[in-house]
Amino acid sequence: MLCQNHFPNMKPSRQPLRFSSASVLLLTLLFGCQTHRQIIDQAHTAYWQNDFQQSSALLDKAISRPKRDRVPLMLDQSMVAFQQGDIEATQLLLRQSKAELVAAPALADLAENSLSMFSDDRHRAYAAEDHEIILHRILQTLCSILTSDGDEVAFSHQLGEQCETLLVHRPDNTRSSETPASDSVTPVALPGVPESDSVKREIAIAPLMRAIVRSNSPLQHDEVVHHLTQAYQWRPESRFLEHELQRAQNDIGIQPGHGAVYLIALVGKGPRKVASTEPVSSQALLIADQILSGLGNYTLPPTIAPIKVARIELSPISFDQLSILVDNQAVGFTENIADLGRLAVERQNELLPEIVARAVVRRIVKKGVVVAAKSKSNAKKNSGNDLTSLVYDAGGVAWEALEQADLRAWALLPGSIQVIRMELPAGNHHLSLAPAMNGQLAGRSFSETIDVRNGQTTVVVGTLSEANATGRIMIPRPQSISFVASE
Repeated sequence: MLCQNHFPNMKPSRQPLRFSSASVLLLTLLFGCQTHRQIIDQAHTAYWQNDFQQSSALLDKAISRPKRDRVPLMLDQSMVAFQQGDIEATQLLLRQSKAELVAAPALADLAENSLSMFSDDRHRAYAAEDHEIILHRILQTLCSILTSDGDEVAFSHQLGEQCETLLVHRPDNTRSSETPASDSVTPVALPGVPESDSVKREIAIAPLMRAIVRSNSPLQHDEVVHHLTQAYQWRPESRFLEHELQRAQNDIGIQPGHGAVYLIALVGKGPRKVASTEPVSSQALLIADQILSGLGNYTLPPTIAPIKVARIELSPISFDQLSILVDNQAVGFTENIADLGRLAVERQNELLPEIVARAVVRRIVKKGVVVAAKSKSNAKKNSGNDLTSLVYDAGGVAWEALEQADLRAWALLPGSIQVIRMELPAGNHHLSLAPAMNGQLAGRSFSETIDVRNGQTTVVVGTLSEANATGRIMIPRPQSISFVASE
């Protein structure tokens, strides 16, 4: 009122109101993002603490918001459902997420990639990592086995195709000169088996799964030998694969009056993504800035914010195998057949140059936009517009500092997939699993009754995330076909 009385012709300024509204919007977005991230973190914490009901409720809340992390959240939901023994819900979530994963490359069109050049990789369609897609196919195969819906062969074939695609699209300098698998390879002469590379070691689970789902069909014997040979070539140090291939090549069947049981265990905590900086790339950009600024008519915004990328971090382990007891008699230990953490690290090392290159191009684009703006404002060096140039530089620095690493990931992965095969007398048996570290028990056991069918192969699935966590065994649903499962 004082301002209006003394200056009647002056209109009240609305600038403070606009500034206040912008501030409120910025704070809303900032805290909204924080709250969304906090909900997801709380859901993950609840999962690892075996509070699956709370984890599911929090994930439902997070996924209801229109964010670009919908697919990884659906994948997290599938693991919660799987741990709860709700196999049908797991299958539904896997089908839905698979549809979006398949559609992701089409969504990542020129416009979307161009948009990410003005922001960061978080604005691109979610692209699952190779270890995530492989586990996706493994889970689909296991769920099909557990529900006896007859699709396990098709899903195991898709798993194999996914691994073959991975190998074909690896960078040229990482591809092995190893010859294709041959049924003539014998596991007895270990030195004669080609040494597998680190990626192939961890995807040997694919041909193994294909062999397991065919193991009840005598007509598929040659195919079983072929898949086991490939698995052993990729992971030649595996005693389990060596014994399986020897048994198949010598056509050693199941003992009369007995049945075979494969235990496939999802063990430990999987890899996670953390924000990291690439100092070498940041230093190279800084040097380029100085050179180009010295040679050109316009100064470039200085490179202050480092290049940020997502790095794979492995979770600590509290046990490395499962101890197996049947009817209170020790049978042995599971063998690690697929280390998802190692696979994730190796694949990221192979793809890191591409990730960093995209980040560098993004910085160049942003600097180019600033220079173009300076050109329109005629903010050349020594042109008298140094203040304007400084404002543009400050804006460019702030723009680059807003970049964040893309940490979207399937966070509730197991750390490894382990396996053991047992031949047991037909009938019911008490199966107990317990975590072990270096051959010594490291936690309490959990158990289930399993039904072993005469002359048949049964697949049992076990899960345990930490030594002190609650484990679960999922067994077959009785049906007339070979694979059976039930919670």
